[in-house]
Amino acid sequence: MKIFTPFPGEYVASALQRGNEMLGLKNLTEKDFYIKPVPRKGVGYALGDKCEWRNHAIFQFPHFFTERHVSEEVLQNFTLYPLTTALGRTRANIVVTPREWRKICPSCVLEDFESYGTAYVHRRHVPAFVRVCSIHNLKLMDTCTTCSTPMNKHQLSKLGVCSQKYQFMFVESDSFSLAYSKFIADLLRYDGPTTKSHQADWAIFSSIRLKYGTEIKQDDEFIPNFIKSEFGVDVKHPARTYSDNNYTILAFLGCETAERYLNLIFKKEESSRLEKDLKSLYYGL
Repeated sequence: MKIFTPFPGEYVASALQRGNEMLGLKNLTEKDFYIKPVPRKGVGYALGDKCEWRNHAIFQFPHFFTERHVSEEVLQNFTLYPLTTALGRTRANIVVTPREWRKICPSCVLEDFESYGTAYVHRRHVPAFVRVCSIHNLKLMDTCTTCSTPMNKHQLSKLGVCSQKYQFMFVESDSFSLAYSKFIADLLRYDGPTTKSHQADWAIFSSIRLKYGTEIKQDDEFIPNFIKSEFGVDVKHPARTYSDNNYTILAFLGCETAERYLNLIFKKEESSRLEKDLKSLYYGL
C-alpha cells in the first residue's frame, strides 16, 4: 500500500513518489496519480446530435483516491485544478496532473528538509514554462547539481543530502520569468467557481488588444513571435483549441497578475473600465 500524506502545496505525484520510496519502491506509474478529464456525452456535429452541456470539468480518479475518499481534496489542493478552474478550462483535453513534474527550487529543498525532514516537489513549480521559484526567485533545477542525476531519476528522499550544497546557487534575475511564476502561484490559490470560458476569453484577449494594440497593428504576428521569443513555444491555434499552457501564457501577457485577471472576471467596474479603454483606443470615444 502506498503512503499518501502530502505536505503543504505538494504536487500529488511527489507525495506518492515519497510514499513509494519509504516502502522501498523506486517507480511511480502514471495510473497512480493521473486524474483524467471525462469528455462531455454525445458530442457530435451531425444534424440532430445532442451533447451534454456543463460549465465545469468532471474527472475520473485513480482507485487509490476514491477508495480513501480523498479525490476532491487531492484535486483542489495538490493538482493544477485551481489554475484550470480560474481560467475556465473545461474541455476534455485539460491537464490537472502533468506527466512531467520534477523541477525543484534549491532553497525550497533546503527549507523543506529542515521543516519536514524531506524534500518534495511543489505544485507551483510543475506547470510548463515556470522556470523560477515564485518565492525565492531562484532558477528551478531539473538536474541535481550535486550528483548530476536528472530529477526524473533522483529519489526525493535523497535530495536532503544533496541539498547541503545547493545554498551556493545564484539568484535568477529574469524579472519576466519571476512575474510569470507569481502569476501561476497566485492562480493556484483560487478556490472559487469555474470561470465561464467566454468571460475568460474576453478578459484575456481584450487585455492583450489594449496592451499591445500598437504592436499588433504594425505586425499581425507580434503576439506569436513575442511568445516564441520569451517561452520558446509556437502559438498559432484559434482560441478554443489553445492548450492549457498556451492559454495560461496569453492570460499572463494580457493581465500580468492574477489579481488583475480575477478583478476583470468578478468586478464589474474593472471590466467596464477595460471596455471603455478599448473604445477609446480604437474609436477615440
